[in-house]
Amino acid sequence: MPIHPLPENINRHVQMTPVTEHVPHPPLPADAPFWYVYREGGDAPQYRHGTKAEAVSEADRLAVLCSGMEFHVLKCVASVKASRVHWVERAHSH
Repeated sequence: MPIHPLPENINRHVQMTPVTEHVPHPPLPADAPFWYVYREGGDAPQYRHGTKAEAVSEADRLAVLCSGMEFHVLKCVASVKASRVHWVERAHSH
């Protein structure tokens, strides 16, 4: 099934759509579980939902706005970050 781009004005529609249940949350603790809503071919998810129910609700909302498009609810199960970077000097070829 081909991936269809979102309508050009989707961000305006998403931002203008009232979400009565959504209340801004403080940032999640660094070790707290979180969920993303993702559409294949779309931009990287930006918002971390603190519960699966919040992410499912947001996916429902987006699916209604974008009829025919599929949204996924993803749970982050682990994270990793390198603590050191190793640089190697290379000889100049000039």
